[in-house]
Amino acid sequence: ASDPRKSCNFAPTGELMLCRVGLGRTTVMRVADQSLTAERLRANGCDSVTAPGNKWFSCCFAVNRTEYAIFDPDMAYPEYLIKFTKLVERKAFRSYLVGDALLYKVH
Repeated sequence: ASDPRKSCNFAPTGELMLCRVGLGRTTVMRVADQSLTAERLRANGCDSVTAPGNKWFSCCFAVNRTEYAIFDPDMAYPEYLIKFTKLVERKAFRSYLVGDALLYKVH
């Protein structure tokens, strides 16, 4: 994801891997497609999927923050393991009013 808050929601242990990821040839999808497989993606000549985040119109986007999906783990290179603690619940604030520094403390 383009925003670390997306990943923090899926990190109950308070650990994130920061990776360098090669997208190769990507296809842009604005709606979810549960039937998409790596084989189908490769058959169309693509290596990854980009889902653009909602910038202006929530009706036209499947996700709030830009997300990227790769199907070949060799396209990701782990660079850092980041350990953090949530300081406040996200539900208490709107994300555009509170910066990441107030939401998470990096160890």
